[in-house]
Amino acid sequence: MNVLRSAVCCLVAAWGCSGQTAIGPYVIDTVAGSSNVGDGGLAALAPLGDAEGICIDRTGNVYIADSNDHRVRKIAAGGMISTVVGTGFSGSGNAQLSFPYGLAVDAGGNLFIADLGNNRIQKVDAAGVVTTVLGGLSGPRNIQVDAAGNLYISEFTGHKILKVSADGVVTTLAGTGSPGSAGSTGDAQISYPAGLALAPDGSLYFADSGNNRVRRIAGGQITTVLGTGDPGADAPAQLNVPTGLAVDAAGNLYVADSGNQRIRKLTPSGVVSTVDVPARDVAVDNAGNIWAANGGQVHEVLTSGVVALAAGDGSYQFRGDGDAATSARLNGPSGVAADANGTLWIADQGNQRIRRVTTDGIIGTAASGLTSPGGLALDGAGDVYIADINADQVQRIDAVSGALTAVPLFTALLSPTAVAIGSDGTLYIADTANNRVARAGANGGLADVPFGALNGPRGVAVDGNGNIWVADTGNNVVRKMSPDGRAKVVADQDQVNAPRGLAVDSAGNLWIADTGNHRVRVVAVDGSISTVAGKGGAGFAGDGGHADAAQLNTPMAVSIDGLGRILIADFGNNRVRRLTLAAPPVVSGETLSIGVVNAASLAAGPVAPGSIVSIFGTGMGAVAGASGTVSAGLLDSKIGDTRVLFDGAPAALFYANAGQINAQVPFETAGHATTVVEVFEHKQSRGKATINIVEAAPAFFTLGTGTGPAVALNEDGRINSLAHPAGRSSIVTLYATGLGQTSAGGVSGRLATAPLGYPLLPVAVTVGFYDTEVLYAGDAPGFVGLTQINIRLPGGFLGSGILPLTLSVGTFVTPAGITLAIQ
Repeated sequence: MNVLRSAVCCLVAAWGCSGQTAIGPYVIDTVAGSSNVGDGGLAALAPLGDAEGICIDRTGNVYIADSNDHRVRKIAAGGMISTVVGTGFSGSGNAQLSFPYGLAVDAGGNLFIADLGNNRIQKVDAAGVVTTVLGGLSGPRNIQVDAAGNLYISEFTGHKILKVSADGVVTTLAGTGSPGSAGSTGDAQISYPAGLALAPDGSLYFADSGNNRVRRIAGGQITTVLGTGDPGADAPAQLNVPTGLAVDAAGNLYVADSGNQRIRKLTPSGVVSTVDVPARDVAVDNAGNIWAANGGQVHEVLTSGVVALAAGDGSYQFRGDGDAATSARLNGPSGVAADANGTLWIADQGNQRIRRVTTDGIIGTAASGLTSPGGLALDGAGDVYIADINADQVQRIDAVSGALTAVPLFTALLSPTAVAIGSDGTLYIADTANNRVARAGANGGLADVPFGALNGPRGVAVDGNGNIWVADTGNNVVRKMSPDGRAKVVADQDQVNAPRGLAVDSAGNLWIADTGNHRVRVVAVDGSISTVAGKGGAGFAGDGGHADAAQLNTPMAVSIDGLGRILIADFGNNRVRRLTLAAPPVVSGETLSIGVVNAASLAAGPVAPGSIVSIFGTGMGAVAGASGTVSAGLLDSKIGDTRVLFDGAPAALFYANAGQINAQVPFETAGHATTVVEVFEHKQSRGKATINIVEAAPAFFTLGTGTGPAVALNEDGRINSLAHPAGRSSIVTLYATGLGQTSAGGVSGRLATAPLGYPLLPVAVTVGFYDTEVLYAGDAPGFVGLTQINIRLPGGFLGSGILPLTLSVGTFVTPAGITLAIQ
């Protein structure tokens, strides 16, 4: 049944419906990944990205500059952690920071931040108001404030120590602007100054990190108090890139000797000792406890010598398994795909694993131990294929066992970045470092797809009609090859920049992760290209609004789920984001036009009672879409506030969103020449159409968009394809809709159960223009409006290869262009 549900477009979202995708406008939201850093919980259980600065106020609150997460955090009494300022994304607004480093708090509780990435000093007052104190600096690394309100700033890349008086006058205390070590007065050279600390006597210590020294400014003179200038750890006075300083009430100086992964203590009498705790910055509280910030963790060294973890549980870039995916942390998602059951698969590249999000929104790890997972693809059986870039392999997760194994390929790959699966089961690989797209054969060999000279291709896609697309990343173009071998450019360097992931929807539109432009673009079937998500420029913004006004950050991959929604691996934002067709504003009393097509063939024309149809329009349902529900064995005729009436008779609904509704034609239309179809949303008409009714309008479900290979199961249970053709005289199972009234009495919306109904009109199937033996033609168990047909193929006189397939129901015949693969 899983194979059936993944292969047949059965039009029920819970079964894996595949809808025709419209081209915007879209709204955007996040379905996996977050900036969750454990706020409101214990600091020891919260993640830190990169703790670079630390300070403590008079009441004992500890402030941490979490640089890579662009936040300042606070540990309050009781150990609870919160964010003081910062969003988790680099920015320059008042509520944003960019790589904050040094921190200081004055007697009034004002917090000063060296906002290094923005080259400014920020102040957060006791009421939480954020203001800029001074801008235009050159890499402000650390900061201190004295009792008179004077600020001291180390300009890391400006090679200066600055003083900003309470009335705003700026003076240089040390440094010339060029790195060096010469001199001992205010015009002395210094090199990459970092940590600052004020001594009880008012003198200023600074970490002259490029010179591997700690120096003191007093009375206009600059002297060295610790460090020989040579990096090392053997001599008592040696330092290796000192970055943080603190002074306690007794005048002891503490140095974060970051290159040696330790803290050095210098007493006023000149005695040097070591605290064996790694630190990039250091602070001392009123009780004499030492606090050490070091990347992903903060430790507290008690006066007793006991070292305790104060913050940072090591889960900054991998967090959340077993909980909601929207609260989890991802680390560079580079691939995404959704299977027929609605499960979401994510290549969590930085965490070297595949994450899985179940239909209830819970995330977990499906496979670990990959080197650098990239693009993903799923086959008809639900197996997940992974381009494992650094391993030079394609790996596969078995849908049944969950086991991860390498796909046996007998030709070497070099940095494969993306994979795609054709409707016949053929594996296509963007073999990046070999500058080719490779097609895998049945024996594990690889053949080049003759696109010509490619330059680092990093995306590949294939549709049910055999068209192949490649993101020729190094050449900044996207190319298409038709089944007859003709190749052409469909997006050039004026339209895309370093394109990567590709996906093709059921209507034939090509979706592109326009990585270098931080956008998602779509090439419509008519060749036009447009932007549907991302306004250019890396950033994170826009969730809940229109996607073309949102920001993305290095989107690596795109995919289309079973409901026609676009999934984006938003690599730089550590999220998977989703595009859902936006509903236009509803105008009271407005009735719009709609289109009604056979759900299997996607062709307009007459429909039959009991058949499955797709209705296309605008504003017809909830933007996010929803699936129908079953009550007492019947598929309901209402999804949310969406209803569809055929001459006033309610239709059973499989799925509804703003642009598409999948429904069953009520059996009450039997005997009518025409029927009026009307869609209602919130009791308002959202579209009306008149269509013809006939006794039967048969159509096979296909692996493409209404034509091409039929959805067919061979006798061995595999999906029929050129790679897995059916043998002569074997049994093949087919799926169709539109066969009209059945012996079961035609109850609209009823799930097929025993005794199963069969069509009242005679059924015949031909393959290659030869009649087949129809073993069964009737209701598909557990489905609504779906007919299962079991045939026995003719014997030795039947040809081999791709043969035409036809279904006749009475005098009604399926559309041309449906095929079956014969051995």
